[in-house]
Amino acid sequence: MSKILTFVLRYADRQDCTNGGITSKHSMLTMFYDCEREDALKECELKNINPNECLLLIKREIFGGRSWYAEPLVKRKGIQMFGGNFVYTSDSNFPKEYHSHRPIPVHDRYESQEEYNEMCI
Repeated sequence: MSKILTFVLRYADRQDCTNGGITSKHSMLTMFYDCEREDALKECELKNINPNECLLLIKREIFGGRSWYAEPLVKRKGIQMFGGNFVYTSDSNFPKEYHSHRPIPVHDRYESQEEYNEMCI
């Protein structure tokens, strides 16, 4: 299990497009990678780390290319999506396979079906 300190990139005008997501509340977040969510939560408990201030790197392949993103370690209820903010790190301990010199998008916006129905009325 590995973890690294990341820094949040968001709009300069501080407008929140995440609907109260984790990246709207913090400037620095711990990101776990190369592990399962349950293992990261156990590590938080053992090391006295607040899991509500952590991300999990999700690795996926789309159309033959990598499309990785981070999401909150503790998920909220609702439909999860990209909220417009990113994280990055300049730590050389972050494995080269992940480091593409691009910020990592964070999927920390959640909407409920009820919110969606209200917008459509």
